[in-house]
Amino acid sequence: MRRLKAAGVSVLLSVGGLTAQESVPAAKLGRIRPIDGRETSRAQGGATPMIPPGGTPLVPPPLGTPLQPVPMGGTTSLPPAKPFPNPTVVVEPGTPQPGIAAPPAATFSMPAPTMNYAYPPGAIPMSGPMMVGPPSVQPMGYPYSPGTALTGEAAPSLQPTMPAPQMDRPLFGGIGGPMALLTAPSRWELSADYLLWWVKSQDVPALVTTSSPQFNGIIGQGNTRVLYGGDNLANTFQSGGRFWGNYWMPCSRWGIDGGIWFLGTTSTNYTTDSSANPLIARPFVRGDTGQNFSQLTAFPGLATGSININNTTNVWGSEVSARRMISGNTSSRLDGLIGFKNMNLSENLTITEQFQRVPGTLSGIGAPGALSGTVQDAFATQNYFYGVNLGLVGEVRRGRWFANGRATVGLGQVYQYAQINGGQTINNANGTTSQTAGGLLALSNANIGSYSETHFGVMPEVGLTLGFYITQNLRFGIGYNLLYLNNVIRPANLIDTNLDATKIPNFPLNPAPAPLTTNRPSAQPFRTTDIAIQGLTFSLNWAF
Repeated sequence: MRRLKAAGVSVLLSVGGLTAQESVPAAKLGRIRPIDGRETSRAQGGATPMIPPGGTPLVPPPLGTPLQPVPMGGTTSLPPAKPFPNPTVVVEPGTPQPGIAAPPAATFSMPAPTMNYAYPPGAIPMSGPMMVGPPSVQPMGYPYSPGTALTGEAAPSLQPTMPAPQMDRPLFGGIGGPMALLTAPSRWELSADYLLWWVKSQDVPALVTTSSPQFNGIIGQGNTRVLYGGDNLANTFQSGGRFWGNYWMPCSRWGIDGGIWFLGTTSTNYTTDSSANPLIARPFVRGDTGQNFSQLTAFPGLATGSININNTTNVWGSEVSARRMISGNTSSRLDGLIGFKNMNLSENLTITEQFQRVPGTLSGIGAPGALSGTVQDAFATQNYFYGVNLGLVGEVRRGRWFANGRATVGLGQVYQYAQINGGQTINNANGTTSQTAGGLLALSNANIGSYSETHFGVMPEVGLTLGFYITQNLRFGIGYNLLYLNNVIRPANLIDTNLDATKIPNFPLNPAPAPLTTNRPSAQPFRTTDIAIQGLTFSLNWAF
């Protein structure tokens, strides 16, 4: 430290000498008498060594030599040094004394560091000693310039900092790290969707035919053609709604996801009468012969009539699951689902036949003496799926745009119920009215009754939505959804057209057939099928 102080004094004297040299011509400069009594003219350009008492010259260190480190925040105590006598300045007579400008006072101010824990290359953390080195060492990059007064700002703690707290972590590291907590969704997310969905049609056997009178509407004969059935019914379009919600725990990793959706009850109707088709027949197969046959509803010159077929479908479902964040970052995340899922599918198929005998003809069709009547067959089914729900939910955001996808699979049981009923109401010529259990395809002592079965069910579901943020909390999306259930019973599956003709009420045959030894028509075992529901989704989502 003595060496440091001596160097400072030498620098001050050199600065003063240079200042005087600039103020007065070289010829007018006085002579400086060193302490040892020798004279040296500054005009000679030589350096004047300074000799302290003791005889050893003090030579300042070369420029750029590193000095000893000074601990941060402490005070430097230097040992007392022997005072140096002031140099004697001899001025020639008549020469004005030059003014020696005092060097500016050396100042040093350390600006307060900011909360930036990433030190620039070459910088030394504040928790260690500050090394005062050569000018090539760059200072720490603080946003304040040296000498700037700092007011109202507290210096940060120099203790080691702890990482941001996390109450939980993803199932694997992911790409978000601790910052993923800062991008967690809002506590509540609620959505209301408008659904435009289609339900897969049923495979219905031929139920209504027509032909020329000589062919009696029997399938496979002459010009007989099918008016209804024999193929899939037209896809049924249905509209509905869906209400969904998510609630996130304070940790933003776990949440509850669930909601309910439904499609409005749809009803499709088919009607034909003798004004459009003079011959209307209902085809079936005689169980005793195995041949195609028919029952006549309308026949030219004998009877007029009509047939109406009505089919209704109602479907809805619900779901509730625990939701767990798997991975995510500031613009995307992937969550897992595990919970409960169910779906209810209810359908009805009703065939109603009405006939009116032509006046004066009391035979030749149907029961003798019957003037008019109504024949009805009704098939109703219900499917209840209950199962475990597993799935993934992902979302990607880019500015105001977003895209999310949802894929789940339900594994469980499908409880299937069937109800078959039928009957006839006949108005006789004698003024009486008779009612009989059994129509044509639903017969007493055969398939009329209630039935139930249970089957294993798999119900996968996928959905994709693209949308736009209207505000920070409100967004709109358009998407596609597909739902599939592998094992259901539908009304068309209950229809058995292979009949025991002896069980058909008011249907005389000549000659009369022998009863079958098997029970036909039969309802069990169920002829199960699958169902797919798909369509467009228009959604509004509110987060808060």
